[in-house]
Amino acid sequence: MNVAAPDQSPTRLDPYLAWAEYTGYRDYFQPGAPRTIAVAIKCKTDVADLLVEIERAKVKIAISPLYSLNDVVQRGRFCTASVEAADVHRLLPLVERLELGTAIDTRAPFDLVEGQRRKARSVVGVIDDFVAFGHPSFEGKGPLKGRSRVSYVWSQDLARPAAINPALWTAPSSLGYGYELSSVSGAVVPAPDLAALRRAYPTALERRGHGTATAYLAAGNGRLRGGLLEESDVDIVAVHLPRRTVADTSGGSLTVQALDGMHYIVRRAGFGMPIVVNLSYGAMAGPHDGSSLLEQAIDELIETMEGRLTVVLPAGNAYQLQAHARIDLPPAATDVLHWRVPPDSQTPTFLELWVPMGRESDLQVEVIDPKNVSVSVVSGKGLQSDAPGPRATFGAIFASHLGKGGLQTKVLIALAPTGAVVPRSKVLARHGLWRVILTNRSAHRIDGLHAWIERNDSLRGRPHRGIQSYFVDSAYKRNGQQPGEAPDNPAARVQRAGSYNSIASGLHTVVIGGYTGRIEDEHVSAYSGGGPLRTPTGQRKGPETLAPSDESRQLPGLRVAGNGGADTVRVNGTSVAAPQVTRLIAAWCADDPTLTLADIRQRLEDASWPSTTKGYNTYRTGYGWLDC
Repeated sequence: MNVAAPDQSPTRLDPYLAWAEYTGYRDYFQPGAPRTIAVAIKCKTDVADLLVEIERAKVKIAISPLYSLNDVVQRGRFCTASVEAADVHRLLPLVERLELGTAIDTRAPFDLVEGQRRKARSVVGVIDDFVAFGHPSFEGKGPLKGRSRVSYVWSQDLARPAAINPALWTAPSSLGYGYELSSVSGAVVPAPDLAALRRAYPTALERRGHGTATAYLAAGNGRLRGGLLEESDVDIVAVHLPRRTVADTSGGSLTVQALDGMHYIVRRAGFGMPIVVNLSYGAMAGPHDGSSLLEQAIDELIETMEGRLTVVLPAGNAYQLQAHARIDLPPAATDVLHWRVPPDSQTPTFLELWVPMGRESDLQVEVIDPKNVSVSVVSGKGLQSDAPGPRATFGAIFASHLGKGGLQTKVLIALAPTGAVVPRSKVLARHGLWRVILTNRSAHRIDGLHAWIERNDSLRGRPHRGIQSYFVDSAYKRNGQQPGEAPDNPAARVQRAGSYNSIASGLHTVVIGGYTGRIEDEHVSAYSGGGPLRTPTGQRKGPETLAPSDESRQLPGLRVAGNGGADTVRVNGTSVAAPQVTRLIAAWCADDPTLTLADIRQRLEDASWPSTTKGYNTYRTGYGWLDC
C-alpha cells in the first residue's frame, strides 16, 4: 500500500525531519507541548548573512548566540537554532542544509563571554553524559591541592539538576538553555572548591558513569590496568548531554548538542589555548564519506581554531553487528535485503540506503513488512507510507543533497516502534523479517549501493528502550578465520568492512579503535569499527591507531573510576580507547602548543606498534597498536 505525502517537497528536508513532520512529530513531543525544535544548519554563505536573511524574511527562529555573537564564528557556515515546527519550510530557502535535532522548550537570548580560568597549559573538553566533576581523580596537585580541575560544567538538560545540589547550578543568560556550574559561589573563580563539589552530588547516583569513565581516562589521576595513570594538570571543561540525547543511541539529536558543546568548550577554554575535545559517541548510519553536517561542522571549527583544537572520536563498536550491507546491481536486476526487526523496541527504527550520485533515477526501492504490506518509492516520488500521516507505521523517502550527506543520494526507511509502555498509546510497526527489494530499472550496473541500519540499542545502565535490528544473510560468516582479520565472504551482502562510526569520517578529526590484551598480542577488539570509508579523495581509510579497550578476552573492558570517590567499574568499547589518546595529545600540546594536526598524526604513527603477523588491514588498525 502506497500513501503519498502531501506536496510539501519533503525531499528538500532532512529526511528524518520530513518523517517527523509527516507523522505529526509523534516521537518528539508530548501532547500539548510547544512544538519548538532544535535544528543544525549549514548556511549558504555564513552565519552573519543568515542573520540578515532571517531578519528580512521575518522567520521566527533563534540562532544560538554561541554562533551569532562572535566575529570569528559568524564567518562560519554552521550553527544551531530553535524554530517553531510550523516555520521550518519558511527557513528552508534561506539555508543550504538543515538537520533535525531534538524537541526543546525554548532558547533564551544571551551574551556569552570567553571563559576565565587558571592558566593551565592545555584544556581537555569532555562531551558525554554525567561527569563526576568533584571526583578525587580530578583534584589538582601542588598549589591546586584540594581544588578541582573541572573548571566548567554545562548540563544541557532543560531541567535543573535537582539531584545534584540545585543551589550550585545557575541558568545564566550566557547559556540560553540548560544549567552551568562554574564555581560553588556562582562567581567566576580560578577553580571550584573540591570539598564543596564533592557535596554537590550524592552517593545515590548511579555507580557507573560513561562520562566519568571517559573524563577519568582523558584527564584523571588514579590506577589503570595495574599501574598509575600519569598525573594530569590540564583543566577540564565538561558538557553533559541531555538525557534524551544519551538515551537516543541513533544519534538523532547528537549533531545539535555536540556542536553546541564544542563551541561552548572553545568559549570557556579561550580561543588561544590548546584544546583537545573527546566525544566518545557516534552512530552507525550515514554516508561514511565525511559529508555529514556534523563532520563538516567539526572540520570547519578545527580550521577556524588554526591548530589549537583537536577532536578525538571512537571508531565505533558495530563491526560485528550485521548492520552494513553492500549490493552491486547488474542491469535490470533485482536483489533483496532481509532485515530482522525485533519486538518490544520502544524507539523508531531506521535504515539508510546510499545510492551513488547520478544513479538515483535508476533505482526502485520496495519495503515489505512481515505481513506483506508494502510501499514502493522511486526518485522524485517523495515520501511513501503504508497509512496517512500520524497513522503510518513505516515509510520510505528519497532524499536530496539537503539530507545528511552531500555526495550521494539517500533513501531513508523509517519504522515506528514495535513496542510501547502503553501499546494503545502509539502506532506500532510489525516485528519480524522485513524485506527491502532493490530493482535496477536501467541498462547499466549500479555498483556500490550501501545500506546501514541505524543504531537502536539500549545503553547499559539506562532504561530499556530500543533493541537493535540487523540484516540476515546466510552467506555471512560471523567469526571468519582466526587468528587475525575475519575476512568478509565476497558472496555475502552483509559486510563487516565499512562498519564505522558515521561521524568519524571527517578530514581533521583523530579517530581511535580498540585492541584487546597486551600490545604484542595484536588482537583488535572484535567490535572495533573499520573502513574502508567512502571519502572521494581517499584522505581517510579508517582509524588513526588503536588503543587499549579490553584487558583480555576473558576480562573485557578496563577498570576506571566510578561516580563515587572510591568506586571502580569496568567499561569497554572504542569509547574508552579514544580518551586515552585524548590524554596523550593533551600532554603533547601542553609541552608544545604549536603542534599541528599533521604533527600529532606523525607522533601517533611514530608511537604505534605496526601490525606484523596477524593479517589485520589498515582499514581497522591505522598506524597500529598504541601503548597508552
